[in-house]
Amino acid sequence: MAVSVDIINQSKDMDLSLKMIVGDDLVIGSYDENWRFVSGRPSNTMVAFNPKKPGRGIIVNLDPKDRYKVTVSLNMPAATYDVELFVELVKRVATEWRASVRNQAKEYMPAEVFAANEENIKKFNLESLQTASQNIINGKADSFCVFGAFWPLYMGIDEAKLFDSDPSEFDKWLVSKQDIDAFYSGVNFYKKDNNVKGCYAIMSDVEYVFPKKPRIPFGMAVNGKPLECDNYFVCVGNDKEMIGEVPFDSFVSKLPKEKVSDYDINDILIGPFTEEELKAFL
Repeated sequence: MAVSVDIINQSKDMDLSLKMIVGDDLVIGSYDENWRFVSGRPSNTMVAFNPKKPGRGIIVNLDPKDRYKVTVSLNMPAATYDVELFVELVKRVATEWRASVRNQAKEYMPAEVFAANEENIKKFNLESLQTASQNIINGKADSFCVFGAFWPLYMGIDEAKLFDSDPSEFDKWLVSKQDIDAFYSGVNFYKKDNNVKGCYAIMSDVEYVFPKKPRIPFGMAVNGKPLECDNYFVCVGNDKEMIGEVPFDSFVSKLPKEKVSDYDINDILIGPFTEEELKAFL
């Protein structure tokens, strides 16, 4: 679910600037194939957020066929401060660009009228969080993927029960899981002899958010068909070269307990490893 609006400069008398979007506090960029944020990466679809409070992020879609329209969206459930940031961003862009806001019902309104709906958006956001939590609690889903500002996060049963009883904990969870000195481990796919191989790269002296089981990033496809892979490896190395590779299951089974801690229902924190410790996996 998402709340989305178009901001339209109907007079076409001014170009949209990056400063209008980011203001004084935001960073902007886009996502790579593993849904990891890359600051400053140009794209027609970008994300803006406050790096001091990484929540969901605000999605900014530029229309290559109409430079006088920009679509701004907020995926839900989001943190309360995400809603506030979303409203603030839309109001700032519409005001400084001398533009109108068009909601999902195709109704046009000035920035101030849109901003007056902030409490209604917060209410809808809370309902979205309750729905996602209840779906897990009632067994309709095992987990729920939240595309965070920096990378994906996964709610499980423990988080669902906590957020259902105290929604403010969801805000804290989003920040605490992303405000860490760790690297989100993504997977790269290679094709050889008609077989697809997935590889997670692990370097020395780095802590990683690492999957408990390998998975294909959301939306990844080949020739319009969802990518399939059942052959995963972990490639280990240092900052200069790759040392070798080990089957994914073998790597996970050899992880020393003192190098592993909980992250979310689908991921763990591992490392950091020395080069000698990585060589031992081989």
